[in-house]
This record gives sequence, structure tokens and C-alpha cells, in this order.
Amino acid sequence: MVAAVVAAAAVALVVALFAPGVKPAFADTTYHVTTADELTQAVAEINGADSGRFVISIEDDIQVRQLSFKANETTILGNGHTLDFSNATGDHGIVVFKYDDNSPTLHLGDSAASAQENALVIQGGNRYSCPFIMIGGSNFDMTATMTMTDGVVIRGAVVDNYLGGGVYVGCGGTFIMDGGTITECGVSGGSVCFGGGVAVVGGGTFVMNDGVISKCFLTQSYGESTDSYNLFYNYAAGAGVFVSNNSYFEMNGGSICDNRIVKKSEDIPGYGMGAGVAVMPSRYNEGFVVSSRFEMNGGEICRNSSNGAGGGVAVVGTQAVYGAIASPVAAQVGAVKGAPGVEINGGFIYDNTAAGVSSFGLGGGGLFAFMLSNNNVVKMENTQIFGNDAGLGFGGGVEALAVSKGYVENVTISGSYIVNNKAAYGGGIACFNSGSTAVQTLTFDEANPTTIVGNTASVGADDLFSYRTTITNLTKVEDMQPLASNQTLVGWKWDAEVGAEGETLNYEGQEIPMLRYDAETNNYDYEPLAVENTTTILYLKVPVVEQEAPGGDDNPGGGDNSGGADNPGGNGNPGSGDNSGNGNPGGSDDPGVSDNLGISGKPGSEAGSLAATGDVTPVAPLVVVCVCAAACVVIACVRKAASACR
Repeated sequence: MVAAVVAAAAVALVVALFAPGVKPAFADTTYHVTTADELTQAVAEINGADSGRFVISIEDDIQVRQLSFKANETTILGNGHTLDFSNATGDHGIVVFKYDDNSPTLHLGDSAASAQENALVIQGGNRYSCPFIMIGGSNFDMTATMTMTDGVVIRGAVVDNYLGGGVYVGCGGTFIMDGGTITECGVSGGSVCFGGGVAVVGGGTFVMNDGVISKCFLTQSYGESTDSYNLFYNYAAGAGVFVSNNSYFEMNGGSICDNRIVKKSEDIPGYGMGAGVAVMPSRYNEGFVVSSRFEMNGGEICRNSSNGAGGGVAVVGTQAVYGAIASPVAAQVGAVKGAPGVEINGGFIYDNTAAGVSSFGLGGGGLFAFMLSNNNVVKMENTQIFGNDAGLGFGGGVEALAVSKGYVENVTISGSYIVNNKAAYGGGIACFNSGSTAVQTLTFDEANPTTIVGNTASVGADDLFSYRTTITNLTKVEDMQPLASNQTLVGWKWDAEVGAEGETLNYEGQEIPMLRYDAETNNYDYEPLAVENTTTILYLKVPVVEQEAPGGDDNPGGGDNSGGADNPGGNGNPGSGDNSGNGNPGGSDDPGVSDNLGISGKPGSEAGSLAATGDVTPVAPLVVVCVCAAACVVIACVRKAASACR
């Protein structure tokens, strides 16, 4: 009885607060609008006010051309309706930037409102050379902030020859994504093709705490005439998120999944990089120096597809083409938040694909790091990288590639799982230093071991390939965590390319045996101490011996959770079915969740752990107690982005 009375009182309070004509408690003034004229008039009055907090309550579907927020704090509540910009092309849809001395803040939804009030679809169209939603501008005097909440969907905005198909965050701009979805946005055509979902450039800041960026795309339609030139000047990068020119992207949760980079025609030279996230310099201001930072502290990057390198993430010192993102900036945003580059402190990177280019050594199905300087960071800690595929290239899980321009590249890995990835060379990790003047290091954390096992390479080095790279503290196999209770890890073994019996490769005066690992002959052992501080070429594998699990047929480790045929989990078929992201990102309405990828729990869950076959050893088990309206239920919360008790 008491519960019923409390519930009734709560409903009455909500009705009273948000009834027509009554302003919400978090607003000074509320506008209830049903037409485009009423909406534009409300925005004009808000911009003209000296100060205040305002709410615009959308009471019907509205077609509108452009909304410019230049001052004060405004919240838009959609009430289940659509703001349709699809018929208004050739200009921005929503602009948020400071016009005088009053910096604007735009909230798409509000945590104090109900789910129904927050429900809003912002429908884009073809904006030609203008980003659909623009936050900030060309300098830091145009400071502005936009936030986004669960229930808001930004959809279908396509830019021709520019960057930021869905959202552009420029100088002085801050975008905070606490929920919602950015989907089916992209850049198609022209010589500038960056940031299909979100572009963060010129000192902008993007913080993603939750939400989904999915099914966004880049369609590359331009390239130079020679392949060697295209290796250093890119024309398509960051189908999900693009970060450049002293900018900062912090990902604390949510999903960046099912985004893709494709070519309009196979005759177009050049290669896309970073289908999920790309970090790179602009062409004129930065040269070959990365000044921006991507920091991942949680969430998932999955099922993204690149026609070149970096299916999941790419951090590269090669330049984005031309001057569209070369505006000079005063603040070193990346440096203020931490060293420029990529730092991953947790989360999942899985089932991403990169076509790979063997002639240039391009690959990196999960993560691709290329031509970085000594002040750039490439760091992974407590990260799970699995089911990624580098195609014809190097490094199914992770690739670090240095070139002969004197660049120094340092990669550190701690307490991570790099399993069930595929490539031509180095199914798990590939470190390739193609130049004699470059210096490259790969350092593991002895106190926090990393598991590298179960990866496959079609040519050589199932788990680890190294060429002119100094490796320090390579994890001892006995310190690795088997993926199932019935598994035993054999040890580091030699796993080179296939050659005739007795054939060797002459590498800088060393005779390297060309021999794939053979369980029957149990090829050469390689203990970690044998590769400390050496640049010898290495082809390594950690064989797995599976023993019959106790319990017989009742506990074979197979069935629906085996990671086998019905449930690939990245074992030779990453991102299978309609959810592959290979030219058809498609997938479910909830792209951040896959039904069963061969892990305990679902990817994106902090309870998720990688599995091969047999009983699974959880990496980080977590039970969350969710308190729902009618009862307390102890459950496993599948992923933060779902924001509801399952």
C-alpha cells in the first residue's frame, strides 16, 4: 500500500512538472513548439536573452532548415518526435558556438527528464560540404558545449567532401555523449573524407561516457596516382571517430561498432585507416607529428571494417590530406590531458577487420600504430583484443609499423588478452620496422602479464612477429592465463614461413629456419630471455594442448558457448553473418551487443572473459545489483550502454 501511494505521488509530480504550460524545474523558461516557425522563433529569443536556462519541448514532428545556438543554456526535449533536416541541404543543420560573450550550451535531452521526454530523432540529409552538427568553430573564442542523453538519435547525415558527417567538434568545442545513438552518418566523395560519425579537430574535445556510434561510413572517391605517395597522405580515416590537430577524445563507455571505410571504385589508389577510431596529424600545421590523444577507459570497439589498415583503431603519423583541418590552434589539448597518441586502460576491441596491404606491411585488425615520434604514447593495459582480422597484412590483433625516416616508436602492453586474431604475419601482434634508421620497442609488464594465445597467421608467426624491434619482458608462457580450465600452454615455439626442408632465411647475416610449428616435432623452443633486447627476426607461437575436461559429455566445453561453428567468437570468422561490417555494416538495432561471441557474458560487459573451448576462466567477474521499480533483482548487467536491468 505504501509503495502504491509513493508511486502515485511520483507520477503526479512528473505530470505536474511537465504538463503543457508548466515549465520544468531545471528551466527558467519553457517553449512548447509544434511548427518550424515556432521553433526558430524560440531559438532567436534564447539567443537574445542576457542569461538563463531554457527548455524547448517539441510537441510534433517538425521539418526545419537550420538552428543556431549562440548563447545561454538550452535543453531540447523531443517527446518522441523528429526534427527533420533532410530536405534542407547545403548548410549546417545545428550550429553551437559563441557569438558574443555568452558561451552557449545545448543539451539534447536531460537526465532529469523521463525517457519519453528525451526521445528525439534528429534526421539529417546531404549537407554537401558542411558538417551536420557543428560545435565550436575556427578559434577558441567560439567556445561551446553540447551534451547528448539516452533516447536521442542523430541519423542519416551525409557530408560530401568534408569531415564530421554527424558531428563536428572544432576549436573551443566540447561534446559530451552520455547516451544516445549516432548512426548511418558519413562522408562520401571528394578529397577530404574523415570522421563519418564524429570529427574532433583543431583543439576540440569529445568525451564519450555511454551511447552508440554505429553504421557510419566513409566512401573514398579520390587518391593520388602513386602508391608510395598514398602511404603518407590519407584520404579516408575514422569512419566512427576522427581525431586530429591538438584534439582530445576520451572514451569511458559505450560502443563504436559496425562502421566502415570503402572505396567508391577499386581503381582509386590509397588506403583507409581506422574504421572505428583514427588519430592522425593534419597536413600543413603538424607535418608528420601526432599531437592529439585518444584515451579509452572502457566500452567496446567492434565489427568495424577498413579497406586498408586499422580495423578498430589507427594512430598514425601520416598526414590527413590538404588544409581542411589545418586551422592553427593555440592550446595543446592532447598534451594537457596526457601524452599524444593512444592509451587504452580497459575495454574490448573485437571482431574488427582490415583488408591489409602486404607490400607495405599495413594491417592491424584491432589496433594499428604507424610512424610515430618518441613523444607519442601507444599503451594498452587490462584490454581484451580478440577476433580481429588483418587480412593480407600484419598484426591481426595489434600492429606497430615504423619506417626509415628516423622515427621512434614505443609500444607498451600490460595485463591484456590478445587472442583469436588473424593475419598473414603475426596473428596476435606484429612489430615491423622497415627502416634501418628507425628505432622501435615493444615492452611488456613483467608484474602484470599479457596473454597472447590462440591467434593464427596464414604465412607465419601465429602469435608474435617481430622485425628489427627490441622486445623487453616478453611474457613467460607459465605466467599467461589459459583461456579454459582444460588447457595447457606449451611454451614459446618457432613458427616461421613454410619452406623446403632445411631452407633458411638470411637476415642480416643470421640464418633463420623457415619452418612452421609442428606439434609432432615440437619445433624450436624460444624462452623469453632469449629475445630480450634483441632485434632478431622472430616468428613465435604459443601452442595449446587441450585435455579432456572432467564430467564427460555433460561438460565438453562445446555446444552454444563453444566459440565453434554456430558461435565463431572470432575463430576464423570474425564479425560473421549480417553483422560483419564488410561493406554492409547492417546488424541489429543494438550494434554494441552480439548474441554470443565465445566469451563469458557479452562483449562490452566488464564481466566478459575470452573463451576458446571448455570451461571459461573469467578475467574480471562482476555481479551488479540493479534496483528496478517493483523489485530488487540480482542480475549480470550485460553492458552499460543498455542502461536498463536485463
